[in-house]
Amino acid sequence: MGLNLETKDTFHWVDDWGMFRIHPDHTDGLDWKDSIGRNLMAILAYGPDPALCNGLEVCLIWDYDEWKLIRHPDYVSDISKDHWSNFIMYKRWTSDDELYNAFIANVPRITGLYNWMYAIGGSKYDELGYYLLQIPGAYLGNMWNKFMRFWGFLNDTKEYTEGEWHKSGVELQQRQNGWQHLHRQLMIPTYSLENKAWQIRFLRESWAKRWLKRVLLRRLPKPSTNYLLRILLGDTTVTQKQVDTYKHMSGWRWSVFLDQTNDRHSYILSDELIKYNAIESDLLKRVIEVPFLIGNI
Repeated sequence: MGLNLETKDTFHWVDDWGMFRIHPDHTDGLDWKDSIGRNLMAILAYGPDPALCNGLEVCLIWDYDEWKLIRHPDYVSDISKDHWSNFIMYKRWTSDDELYNAFIANVPRITGLYNWMYAIGGSKYDELGYYLLQIPGAYLGNMWNKFMRFWGFLNDTKEYTEGEWHKSGVELQQRQNGWQHLHRQLMIPTYSLENKAWQIRFLRESWAKRWLKRVLLRRLPKPSTNYLLRILLGDTTVTQKQVDTYKHMSGWRWSVFLDQTNDRHSYILSDELIKYNAIESDLLKRVIEVPFLIGNI
């Protein structure tokens, strides 16, 4: 395994812009939409490779008096809050305090990110504001998802393993009725929780940070096989064996739960497809091995 920028026959591969894409046999052709997130995860897993950093920088455009972000250099498309969040994390990790704060001074005001992006730049005022919003919001989010699971009959008592889901996940999804599908769509998505967990990882250690992680950890199924989310949210019971035996999957497994709430086509990938650029499993190994500090994950 490891990073390989030249290969084109693995599940994750790098295009001429330096952006991570997905093998054409395993995507609907819209894989460019999430290239920013894949590049960030690869940088966190393997380090700030110049080609991957350059790919991200090309997605940043100066638009009159503020920065504008596009999903991919070849595709000008609407950007989401999660894309901005990923790009801001990339800039924070690869920039010193002065460069980072100069950058965010010209980032458009984004609801849900404003306090956080200044907090990770060192503002204690914005850090306080972030926690005053996020901790109550985390409790409400837990209650909402629990309510949606109950009324939508999505009450899995556990999360499946990779092997169990690979074998029966599609059948489970096909058995869902319209009522279950509706309530699944109304839930706060797991990819949002994963992005939030990464945001928290960039904040300095504090009692408020530990409090917020504990609250969000309760949103996971019990037991949960989403090892990355468990680690990011402070669960110390994930074992090295669980990390080493994890089977790399499609669909960015860390942004879903392998239960009735999963609406993605998640399946175990062959060894040939992950001989290089196995970002999903390599990132998991990196996170459990290295204590996170800005610039050393």
